[in-house]
Amino acid sequence: MQLNERNVEIGVTQNVVQAWNEVVLGDIGPLGYVNLTIIDSAGCLAMVYIRDKLKGLVRNLESDMITLKGHNSKGAVVLRFNLMESSF
Repeated sequence: MQLNERNVEIGVTQNVVQAWNEVVLGDIGPLGYVNLTIIDSAGCLAMVYIRDKLKGLVRNLESDMITLKGHNSKGAVVLRFNLMESSF
């Protein structure tokens, strides 16, 4: 995939998100990593990966997105989860 003006203008589409996920998993999947979550909104994409053997230990997975008022392409993603006894 090429990053160009049109891609930036239309934001991240589901097809692009899936393509990125496949690229990343192609590299780290053989090492035992799986996708934990994908958070996608106009211009903001967060993909979190975890070792497959640890995925069952994740609890209370929550996410939220903040956009800057008047600027749909500016913002942040917040992700929170518990892994065993620790909060991230």
